[in-house]
Amino acid sequence: MSSKLQGLVLTKSQAACLIAVRHGKDSKTKIAIDAKLDLRNAATALRMLTRLGLAQQGRTERWHTTGRGQTCRFKTVPDRARRNSDLPGPGVRRLLKLLDRPMRGHEIAEQLGLSRQRVHQLVVKLHAQGHVTFGNPDQPFWMVIRTGDKTPLLSRDEARVLSRASA
Repeated sequence: MSSKLQGLVLTKSQAACLIAVRHGKDSKTKIAIDAKLDLRNAATALRMLTRLGLAQQGRTERWHTTGRGQTCRFKTVPDRARRNSDLPGPGVRRLLKLLDRPMRGHEIAEQLGLSRQRVHQLVVKLHAQGHVTFGNPDQPFWMVIRTGDKTPLLSRDEARVLSRASA
């Protein structure tokens, strides 16, 4: 075995992304949510995993591990600390203030006057910081919930049945 393979060292973010891809997460958003990273850090980690030959995107832009990425062992080191990275910006503060009840992603965008893409970025960042959770992890923007909110929540199918019955 070559010394390059024996001494594989990944940052905590890179390792979390590799593990998420190994577990079948195939989009940047799903990987970021599973790894508890914001989209920018997930993209940076995925680029490095690609350079190291551990992960790659297919023609459909879905992420998967390479043969080496599926089986390699690695050590982890902490990510470099970035100044002011945990300080909430104005968009984050406004979103948290608005989120007094579970809300759909498009409702948040409408009420804050932001694009859905920007809300998407902010919500993933807030999830990484532990401020929000999702009503349905497979469709995270269907319902965004402030962490600790005890509001009972219907599943998407239950909500559809109830809305049909009341119509």
